Amino acid sequence: MNKYWFLFFGLCFSFWQCASSGTLGGGPKDKEPPEIVVEESSPNFQTNFSGRSFDLTFDEFVVLRDPIKQIVVSPPLTYIPEVKNRGKKILFRFNEKEIIKDSTTYTVNFGEAIQDLHENNKLVNYRYVFSTGDIIDSLSVKGTVIDALTSKPVENVTVMLYHNLQDSAFVKEKPFYFARTGKDGAFSIENIKRDTFRIFAVLDENVSYTYNEGVESLGYNDTLITFSDSTNIFESNLALSKPLGKLRIFDSESKSAGLFKIKFNRPLDSAPSFKFLNDSLQTFASYQGDSLMIWYQPTQISQDSILILLDSDTLNFKIPASSTVSQALKLTNLTNNTFLSNFDTIKVKLSNPGFLKDPSSVAFVDSSGFRLPLQAKSTDNIIYQFTAGNLLAKQYTFRIDSAAFEDIFGNVSDSLSVKFTKISEDKLSGLVAVISKLDSLSRYVVSLEDNTGPVRKTIVENVSNVTLNYNGLKPGAYKIVIIQDLNGNNQWDPVDFWNKHQAEITKSFTVENLRENWTVETEISFEE
Repeated sequence: MNKYWFLFFGLCFSFWQCASSGTLGGGPKDKEPPEIVVEESSPNFQTNFSGRSFDLTFDEFVVLRDPIKQIVVSPPLTYIPEVKNRGKKILFRFNEKEIIKDSTTYTVNFGEAIQDLHENNKLVNYRYVFSTGDIIDSLSVKGTVIDALTSKPVENVTVMLYHNLQDSAFVKEKPFYFARTGKDGAFSIENIKRDTFRIFAVLDENVSYTYNEGVESLGYNDTLITFSDSTNIFESNLALSKPLGKLRIFDSESKSAGLFKIKFNRPLDSAPSFKFLNDSLQTFASYQGDSLMIWYQPTQISQDSILILLDSDTLNFKIPASSTVSQALKLTNLTNNTFLSNFDTIKVKLSNPGFLKDPSSVAFVDSSGFRLPLQAKSTDNIIYQFTAGNLLAKQYTFRIDSAAFEDIFGNVSDSLSVKFTKISEDKLSGLVAVISKLDSLSRYVVSLEDNTGPVRKTIVENVSNVTLNYNGLKPGAYKIVIIQDLNGNNQWDPVDFWNKHQAEITKSFTVENLRENWTVETEISFEE
């Protein structure tokens, strides 16, 4: 029995010795990309290049990842070159059919193709440059790419120069030259020949060196880059945004008499045009968010279905069995709170599109019975805004009498009554915004916003500097958002290259927290 125990401990001791005889492997993880061994590689930036190949030697074993997609040669080649790795070497060979141009600077950009063997550390954007003539082209394009909506720099954006000036070139072919932005959004494209180019910025998510339309964010410059005899460095800054893409129908329904509802793939900024194909109807259209509502009189329809042509789509709506619009016209108070200042508006929503029949049936009355004049405004006949004059009293009642509104179906509204309290002047704040460095040829939308959204909007145009006074503000945190409104629609719009519309630059500025009975002055430079 003892000999078995002896054998057991002997085996354990042997296993322990085997396990303990070596040292622990590892050490710090390699995070550095492979480096070129200059002495053992073909010289970079050489002139009078006459060969058809070059070799690169690295300080560690390397691999090539997706070389056909990643490696871009400018000027573009006719045939795909042969690129392969052997241990620590990268071998580049021009196709035997390739005609290498005389007196031309070639740039081979390896993108993210070169990686080390074990940790996949990338040597990003390594460029091998040579000239078949006496000189190497030395022109360059520099600039910065920002997010149009936030004005913050964007990293890892591919900035591309196209010698082909056709609109579709950046969708179909790789660029003549390119570079990627750093963390600060800056880029530099070098060794460019003296010529004319079109510039694009693409957040190239699939690393195709072309623009994936409708998916990737895009920026471009209206001005062509032309190198004159006196220009060696061209500066071009670009604003990046994701295009809206083509408006597409997502869903449609006709659940209640008098209403067709069409839902789209994105929010609407206007009501799309439409046409009835088999009936002539009097309609009223409105839009909210991503939906288009088409209101109609059911009694005008003589068929059990109706065809609507919207752009290139034809929609077939079945008419509900009941042709009677049973929904009454209801009023809803949308005002955020019951405390008002002189600058606040009262918002009321109608359940169906309707019209104010008698303005005198809407009243704003103080505690003594004095009636203040009201101004009513609506852009869609669904949401109405009411603005009163100077509030002198403490307590007010906003009242809408029955039948004040009538909808398109002939229904009249019920009554509505809401009590409001005026905020004391010494409980309010003020803000003076001094805005400078605007483009005097541009139009801007300046929006003062709190945590609920826009509080006041001001249109500013044809000035380089402006001072805006905001009185009667509730204390709290605010920001000022400035949109360079290029198309004059009072809202921010992304890039639309095909219709030649730049992404609109938007900048946001935080304002010092406003305190009761206190006015703050802030200086804002739009260019910074």
